[in-house]
Amino acid sequence: PALAQKKDFGTASALRTFWFLLNVTTPPLDRLPVRYALNLATDKKAIARFLAGGQLPASGIVPPMRGYPQLRELRVPVNGLEIDVLAFDPRAAREILRAEGVSGLRLSMSFPALPNIKDIAVILKEQWREYAGVRLNLSEQGPAEWGQDMIEKRYQHLTQDSWTARCADPVDYLSLFGPPEHYSTWIDPAFDREFADANAILNPTQRMKALAACEAQLMKAMPVIPIYHDVWT
Repeated sequence: PALAQKKDFGTASALRTFWFLLNVTTPPLDRLPVRYALNLATDKKAIARFLAGGQLPASGIVPPMRGYPQLRELRVPVNGLEIDVLAFDPRAAREILRAEGVSGLRLSMSFPALPNIKDIAVILKEQWREYAGVRLNLSEQGPAEWGQDMIEKRYQHLTQDSWTARCADPVDYLSLFGPPEHYSTWIDPAFDREFADANAILNPTQRMKALAACEAQLMKAMPVIPIYHDVWT
Protein backbone atom coordinates (compact mmCIF):
# COMPACT_ATOMS: atom_id res chain seq x y z
CA PRO A 1 0.00 0.00 0.00
CA ALA A 2 2.84 2.45 0.73
CA LEU A 3 4.56 1.79 -2.59
CA ALA A 4 1.28 2.19 -4.46
CA GLN A 5 1.41 5.93 -3.70
CA LYS A 6 4.58 6.35 -5.75
CA LYS A 7 4.28 7.90 -9.22
CA ASP A 8 6.27 5.11 -10.84
CA PHE A 9 4.26 2.29 -9.25
CA GLY A 10 2.58 -0.03 -11.73
CA THR A 11 1.05 -3.49 -12.02
CA ALA A 12 0.73 -6.04 -14.80
CA SER A 13 -0.86 -9.47 -15.00
CA ALA A 14 1.52 -12.17 -13.86
CA LEU A 15 -0.49 -15.00 -15.47
CA ARG A 16 -0.13 -16.75 -12.14
CA THR A 17 -2.87 -18.30 -10.01
CA PHE A 18 -2.56 -19.13 -6.30
CA TRP A 19 -4.64 -22.10 -5.09
CA PHE A 20 -4.98 -24.95 -2.60
CA LEU A 21 -4.96 -28.55 -3.82
CA LEU A 22 -7.38 -30.94 -2.11
CA ASN A 23 -6.66 -34.62 -1.61
CA VAL A 24 -9.91 -36.02 -2.97
CA THR A 25 -8.99 -39.56 -1.88
CA THR A 26 -9.06 -38.69 1.84
CA PRO A 27 -12.40 -38.63 3.75
CA PRO A 28 -14.34 -36.43 3.98
CA LEU A 29 -12.77 -34.59 1.02
CA ASP A 30 -13.70 -37.57 -1.15
CA ARG A 31 -17.27 -36.18 -0.91
CA LEU A 32 -17.91 -33.46 -3.47
CA PRO A 33 -20.39 -31.43 -1.37
CA VAL A 34 -17.76 -31.09 1.38
CA ARG A 35 -15.30 -29.66 -1.16
CA TYR A 36 -17.99 -27.24 -2.32
CA ALA A 37 -18.57 -26.13 1.27
CA LEU A 38 -14.91 -25.28 1.78
CA ASN A 39 -14.84 -23.14 -1.35
CA LEU A 40 -18.08 -21.41 -0.34
CA ALA A 41 -16.50 -20.57 3.05
CA THR A 42 -13.47 -18.87 1.45
CA ASP A 43 -13.60 -15.07 1.18
CA LYS A 44 -11.18 -14.53 -1.68
CA LYS A 45 -11.90 -10.82 -1.97
CA ALA A 46 -10.70 -10.36 1.62
CA ILE A 47 -7.42 -12.14 0.81
CA ALA A 48 -6.90 -9.97 -2.28
CA ARG A 49 -7.56 -6.84 -0.20
CA PHE A 50 -5.01 -7.99 2.37
CA LEU A 51 -2.32 -8.45 -0.30
CA ALA A 52 -3.20 -4.97 -1.63
CA GLY A 53 -1.18 -5.26 -4.83
CA GLY A 54 -3.97 -5.52 -7.36
CA GLN A 55 -4.47 -9.28 -7.11
CA LEU A 56 -7.82 -10.52 -8.48
CA PRO A 57 -10.06 -12.96 -6.54
CA ALA A 58 -10.19 -16.22 -8.47
CA SER A 59 -13.25 -18.28 -9.38
CA GLY A 60 -11.24 -20.70 -11.51
CA ILE A 61 -7.65 -21.63 -12.19
CA VAL A 62 -7.16 -19.76 -15.49
CA PRO A 63 -6.34 -16.06 -15.07
CA PRO A 64 -7.81 -13.41 -17.38
CA MET A 65 -6.30 -13.60 -20.86
CA ARG A 66 -7.25 -12.38 -24.30
CA GLY A 67 -10.02 -14.33 -26.02
CA TYR A 68 -10.76 -16.62 -23.07
CA PRO A 69 -14.29 -16.56 -21.52
CA GLN A 70 -13.60 -16.11 -17.82
CA LEU A 71 -15.33 -18.53 -15.44
CA ARG A 72 -17.36 -16.42 -13.02
CA GLU A 73 -20.15 -18.65 -11.71
CA LEU A 74 -21.09 -22.30 -11.72
CA ARG A 75 -24.56 -23.28 -10.57
CA VAL A 76 -24.95 -26.96 -9.67
CA PRO A 77 -27.55 -28.94 -7.69
CA VAL A 78 -26.41 -29.65 -4.14
CA ASN A 79 -28.72 -31.49 -1.75
CA GLY A 80 -31.81 -30.39 -3.67
CA LEU A 81 -30.76 -26.74 -4.09
CA GLU A 82 -29.08 -25.00 -7.01
CA ILE A 83 -25.99 -23.22 -5.69
CA ASP A 84 -23.28 -21.14 -7.32
CA VAL A 85 -20.42 -23.18 -5.89
CA LEU A 86 -17.84 -20.57 -6.95
CA ALA A 87 -19.40 -17.84 -4.80
CA PHE A 88 -18.57 -16.77 -1.25
CA ASP A 89 -21.60 -18.02 0.68
CA PRO A 90 -20.95 -19.04 4.32
CA ARG A 91 -24.60 -19.86 4.96
CA ALA A 92 -24.66 -22.34 2.07
CA ALA A 93 -21.36 -23.79 3.30
CA ARG A 94 -22.77 -24.49 6.75
CA GLU A 95 -26.01 -25.92 5.33
CA ILE A 96 -24.08 -28.30 3.07
CA LEU A 97 -21.90 -29.56 5.91
CA ARG A 98 -24.96 -30.03 8.10
CA ALA A 99 -26.75 -31.96 5.35
CA GLU A 100 -23.66 -34.14 4.93
CA GLY A 101 -23.59 -34.87 8.64
CA VAL A 102 -20.19 -33.23 9.01
CA SER A 103 -19.45 -31.40 12.26
CA GLY A 104 -16.27 -30.62 14.18
CA LEU A 105 -14.29 -31.16 11.00
CA ARG A 106 -10.50 -30.98 11.42
CA LEU A 107 -8.22 -30.75 8.41
CA SER A 108 -4.47 -30.39 7.92
CA MET A 109 -2.83 -28.09 5.41
CA SER A 110 0.82 -27.94 4.38
CA PHE A 111 2.50 -24.94 2.77
CA PRO A 112 6.05 -23.85 1.94
CA ALA A 113 8.05 -21.39 4.03
CA LEU A 114 7.92 -18.59 1.45
CA PRO A 115 6.88 -14.89 1.67
CA ASN A 116 3.16 -14.11 2.15
CA ILE A 117 2.08 -17.75 2.07
CA LYS A 118 1.87 -18.24 5.84
CA ASP A 119 -0.20 -15.05 6.13
CA ILE A 120 -2.69 -16.40 3.58
CA ALA A 121 -2.80 -19.77 5.34
CA VAL A 122 -3.62 -18.06 8.66
CA ILE A 123 -6.38 -16.00 7.01
CA LEU A 124 -7.85 -19.15 5.46
CA LYS A 125 -7.71 -20.92 8.82
CA GLU A 126 -9.69 -18.11 10.47
CA GLN A 127 -12.21 -17.90 7.63
CA TRP A 128 -13.00 -21.60 7.71
CA ARG A 129 -13.31 -21.54 11.50
CA GLU A 130 -15.67 -18.56 11.42
CA TYR A 131 -17.73 -19.38 8.36
CA ALA A 132 -17.88 -23.19 8.41
CA GLY A 133 -16.77 -24.35 11.87
CA VAL A 134 -13.80 -26.16 10.30
CA ARG A 135 -10.55 -26.43 12.27
CA LEU A 136 -7.45 -26.20 10.10
CA ASN A 137 -4.08 -27.40 11.35
CA LEU A 138 -1.24 -25.57 9.56
CA SER A 139 2.06 -27.25 8.75
CA GLU A 140 4.91 -25.11 7.39
CA GLN A 141 7.57 -27.02 5.45
CA GLY A 142 10.83 -26.26 3.74
CA PRO A 143 10.19 -25.59 0.04
CA ALA A 144 11.99 -28.77 -1.08
CA GLU A 145 10.09 -31.02 1.35
CA TRP A 146 6.76 -29.38 0.51
CA GLY A 147 7.41 -29.72 -3.22
CA GLN A 148 8.28 -33.41 -2.95
CA ASP A 149 5.21 -34.13 -0.82
CA MET A 150 3.03 -32.40 -3.40
CA ILE A 151 4.58 -34.25 -6.35
CA GLU A 152 4.20 -37.61 -4.58
CA LYS A 153 0.71 -36.63 -3.31
CA ARG A 154 1.63 -37.25 0.32
CA TYR A 155 -0.40 -34.38 1.77
CA GLN A 156 -3.28 -35.67 3.89
CA HIS A 157 -5.95 -33.06 3.20
CA LEU A 158 -4.72 -29.99 1.33
CA THR A 159 -1.57 -28.18 0.29
CA GLN A 160 -0.76 -24.79 -1.15
CA ASP A 161 0.40 -24.38 -4.72
CA SER A 162 0.42 -21.93 -7.62
CA TRP A 163 1.22 -21.94 -11.29
CA THR A 164 2.77 -19.31 -13.55
CA ALA A 165 2.02 -19.80 -17.23
CA ARG A 166 4.84 -20.47 -19.65
CA CYS A 167 2.66 -18.98 -22.39
CA ALA A 168 -0.55 -16.94 -22.46
CA ASP A 169 -2.86 -19.88 -23.08
CA PRO A 170 -5.34 -21.68 -20.80
CA VAL A 171 -3.95 -25.08 -21.79
CA ASP A 172 -0.91 -24.34 -19.61
CA TYR A 173 -3.16 -24.53 -16.53
CA LEU A 174 -5.67 -27.18 -17.59
CA SER A 175 -2.96 -29.63 -18.63
CA LEU A 176 -1.90 -29.89 -14.98
CA PHE A 177 -5.12 -31.76 -14.25
CA GLY A 178 -5.10 -33.89 -17.40
CA PRO A 179 -2.64 -36.17 -19.18
CA PRO A 180 0.26 -36.53 -18.92
CA GLU A 181 0.64 -34.33 -15.80
CA HIS A 182 -2.22 -35.50 -13.52
CA TYR A 183 -0.44 -33.76 -10.71
CA SER A 184 -3.63 -33.63 -8.64
CA THR A 185 -5.20 -36.56 -6.76
CA TRP A 186 -8.27 -36.09 -9.01
CA ILE A 187 -8.34 -38.00 -12.30
CA ASP A 188 -11.33 -38.10 -14.65
CA PRO A 189 -11.05 -39.87 -18.04
CA ALA A 190 -14.02 -37.84 -19.34
CA PHE A 191 -12.16 -34.61 -18.59
CA ASP A 192 -9.02 -36.01 -20.25
CA ARG A 193 -10.94 -36.75 -23.45
CA GLU A 194 -12.77 -33.43 -23.58
CA PHE A 195 -9.58 -31.52 -22.86
CA ALA A 196 -7.70 -33.29 -25.67
CA ASP A 197 -10.58 -32.67 -28.09
CA ALA A 198 -10.86 -28.99 -27.11
CA ASN A 199 -7.16 -28.35 -27.49
CA ALA A 200 -7.22 -29.88 -30.99
CA ILE A 201 -9.81 -27.40 -32.32
CA LEU A 202 -8.22 -25.18 -34.98
CA ASN A 203 -10.65 -22.24 -34.83
CA PRO A 204 -9.23 -19.97 -32.06
CA THR A 205 -12.62 -18.71 -30.80
CA GLN A 206 -14.19 -22.16 -30.69
CA ARG A 207 -11.08 -23.60 -29.07
CA MET A 208 -11.18 -21.04 -26.25
CA LYS A 209 -14.88 -21.73 -25.62
CA ALA A 210 -14.23 -25.48 -25.51
CA LEU A 211 -11.32 -25.05 -23.10
CA ALA A 212 -13.50 -22.83 -20.89
CA ALA A 213 -16.04 -25.67 -20.78
CA CYS A 214 -13.23 -27.96 -19.62
CA GLU A 215 -12.35 -25.53 -16.83
CA ALA A 216 -16.02 -25.50 -15.76
CA GLN A 217 -15.95 -29.31 -15.70
CA LEU A 218 -12.81 -29.21 -13.56
CA MET A 219 -14.29 -26.74 -11.10
CA LYS A 220 -17.49 -28.76 -10.92
CA ALA A 221 -15.33 -31.58 -9.52
CA MET A 222 -13.42 -29.04 -7.37
CA PRO A 223 -10.11 -30.78 -6.69
CA VAL A 224 -8.65 -27.31 -6.16
CA ILE A 225 -9.72 -24.13 -4.36
CA PRO A 226 -8.48 -21.13 -6.39
CA ILE A 227 -7.69 -18.05 -4.31
CA TYR A 228 -6.36 -15.24 -6.49
CA HIS A 229 -4.79 -14.35 -9.83
CA ASP A 230 -1.49 -12.65 -9.17
CA VAL A 231 0.15 -9.51 -10.56
CA TRP A 232 3.65 -8.21 -10.99
CA THR A 233 4.09 -4.96 -9.07
